[in-house]
Amino acid sequence: MLYCEKCRRLFENGVCPSCGRNGRQSAPDDLCFLVEKESVWAGMLADVLRQEGLSFLQEGRMGAGMAARTGFMTERYRFYVACENMPKALEIVEGLFGGEKE
Repeated sequence: MLYCEKCRRLFENGVCPSCGRNGRQSAPDDLCFLVEKESVWAGMLADVLRQEGLSFLQEGRMGAGMAARTGFMTERYRFYVACENMPKALEIVEGLFGGEKE
């Protein structure tokens, strides 16, 4: 798999489908984009990833200041996992959210 250092996404060939940059060969410890979820679902996903022993990075899209102004329930979170854990993490996301598209 190829890895985009800007978008932190995995893709099969060619260029990154998100930004159009050339990728490099992914490394097992590269942090890869998993999914973006609203606050309530993000909490549930984080809990399940922890229960399964998968380490992850969770980043808020708005930042603490803006979320405090608009309400934390409006915040959306992006999840990243190590490339080597991506198959298991994708299985968890599919089990929790089915075919839902983001």
